[in-house]
Amino acid sequence: MFEFIGNMFKSIGEFFSGLFSTFWSGVFTIVALICLTVVIVALIINYQKNHQVEEKTVSTDEKVV
Repeated sequence: MFEFIGNMFKSIGEFFSGLFSTFWSGVFTIVALICLTVVIVALIINYQKNHQVEEKTVSTDEKVV
């Protein structure tokens, strides 16, 4: 189990070190990550706008009958 997780992280590390092996691929990777982050943030903001929770204030002075 732990060997599998270790190999997985090792392969991910090799993948990223391979991406950054040349200058332009590193620049492309950084630009792609920034674009992905912008898209995710835009989706979250859009979701929050479409699913606003109604704010209801409850007065504590009123007596419940």
